[in-house]
Amino acid sequence: LTEIQINNNVEAEDKYGNQITVPKGFKVVISEATTVPEGIVIEDANENQFVWIPVGTVHKDNNPANDVTIQLGRYTFDTTTGEPIEPLQYAYTTESATNYTNEVLIDTFYKELDESREGIVDDSNHLNNLNATAKNLAGFIESVKANDGYYVARFEASYGSGNSIEDWMPLSKVSTGTPRGDDEGNNSLMQGRLWNWVTQIEASKISKNMYKNNNSVGVESDLVNSYAWDTAIIFIQEMGNTNYANEDRDETGNSSLMNTGTTGDKVCNIFDMAANLVEWTTEYSTYIFNNTLYNCTHRGGVYTASVHSTAGRSWDHVLNANQEIGFRVLLYIK
Repeated sequence: LTEIQINNNVEAEDKYGNQITVPKGFKVVISEATTVPEGIVIEDANENQFVWIPVGTVHKDNNPANDVTIQLGRYTFDTTTGEPIEPLQYAYTTESATNYTNEVLIDTFYKELDESREGIVDDSNHLNNLNATAKNLAGFIESVKANDGYYVARFEASYGSGNSIEDWMPLSKVSTGTPRGDDEGNNSLMQGRLWNWVTQIEASKISKNMYKNNNSVGVESDLVNSYAWDTAIIFIQEMGNTNYANEDRDETGNSSLMNTGTTGDKVCNIFDMAANLVEWTTEYSTYIFNNTLYNCTHRGGVYTASVHSTAGRSWDHVLNANQEIGFRVLLYIK
């Protein structure tokens, strides 16, 4: 599977017996990893890279006693040990892929809405602003159940092409050039440049654009949701990266804005979940302050402050865009 798959999605197996689905339009980059615990990397024809997040039984080696079970869910994590704790919200049981609810609040404010909307900006009343939700949360969950996994972008997004939100296209590669700092006037979009200064609604639209109406690939693309982010942490920790949930810029050595893929934060072949930029997700927040609804959620660590960790959640509003916030694309099998 080291050549781009042309006709169909292809099921493959690593040497431990772990199943993965290689989508049409992608190949496996075996120079990066050959087993699921290492982090299987796939690549499209434009060299955008994504990492497989397995769900279900994962064989860490050839000893069945070391097998682990990963469940797709929304998690919180102990702030000292990184262990997952209540409340836990699993996306499905073994019987049903739709046995979940969007009403479970995490850390008082956060939940994942199962409706589909592009997001709304109402300048006349900030309480009417709405975040962009997952494109098709039920479809994502059904896909994960059917295929025993999903993909997250290996890197925080960089600018690819396009002139407006309608046709902007992201990249999932090591970013190039000088990242945009705290001078918003230096807001040019150059190909390959790390994509900060982006709102949550823009990040959602851009993520959906990546493979929109593209019949040459076997995936749907979207902005990362809370199920995907939290389950990725579970996978990373189960593969031996203890307490990654609580890592931040201090552990990664990332106290300045850097190109993604160049920081000290790499686990299971995924870069910068604990470092560099906090990242927009589709998770909804109920927090209200000064007559503004801060209903967007970002996750992960950031170079400016150690108070943000991989598993941390922080609320924000739909109009915010600055040098500290980026995003990451999610893929799931059609």
